[in-house]
This record gives sequence, C-alpha cells and structure tokens, in this order.
Amino acid sequence: MTFIYVSAFLPESFPDEKRNELRRQRLAKQIVEASTRHNLLNRLISMIEVASEPLKQLAPTRRVDGRRNWRVAFCAIHIIIATLGESYAPIALLLLYTTKYGYNPAQVCRTMFHEVPLSCAVGVDWNPADDT
Repeated sequence: MTFIYVSAFLPESFPDEKRNELRRQRLAKQIVEASTRHNLLNRLISMIEVASEPLKQLAPTRRVDGRRNWRVAFCAIHIIIATLGESYAPIALLLLYTTKYGYNPAQVCRTMFHEVPLSCAVGVDWNPADDT
C-alpha cells in the first residue's frame, strides 16, 4: 500500500518546477550565508537549522478566517505518542505476564509471538487465559 502511495501520489505533490525553485533559493541562501560563516558556532547553528528544516512544516498555518490550523501539529503529536506506545507495549506486556501472571518462558513466547500481533491487527487488547 505504501509503495502505491509513494509511486502514484507523492511525485505529484512536489513537481519539478517547485523542486528547481527550492534548489535556486537554497543556493542563493548558501551564497549569502557563506560570507557569514566565520566560526565554528555559526557552522553548528547552520547545521542544526538544516536538520530541523522539515519540522517547520509542522508549524500551524493561518486559515482564511485568521485562526491557526493545528491539524498537522496534532497529527505529529499523535504519531509521536503512538510510536512511543508501540515500542513500549511489548516490553510492558512481557513484564506483566512474568510478574503478575507468573508465566514461564514458553508461555511468554507463545503470548508475545502469537496473541500480541493478533491484538495489534484487530486493535483489541485482552488478558490471555492462564495455561496452567
């Protein structure tokens, strides 16, 4: 699905004209800033600015009525929280099954590799039945 999205829709969102204009703007900016980069601190600040440039897209824009449009910022915050939760959940479940339910390694392995992916695919989390 991602391949279809990237190959079909993504190239249209950043056409060659915009890409060439962005290159010209960056080149002009580099020429102007080349004379101001004298010391190591200016170079470090410049590298941080370049690395954080994509994050500027997350800043809220103004709507026609003057209010700020926070949708992209809220989506970014949601993605960060979901990614942190996704990386934390298997470890938390492993600790829960071994400490609270007293599972042995075979039961933990069965639970982690068979039931957890199913709950992620279905979107439901449940407490497994005790196999003792």
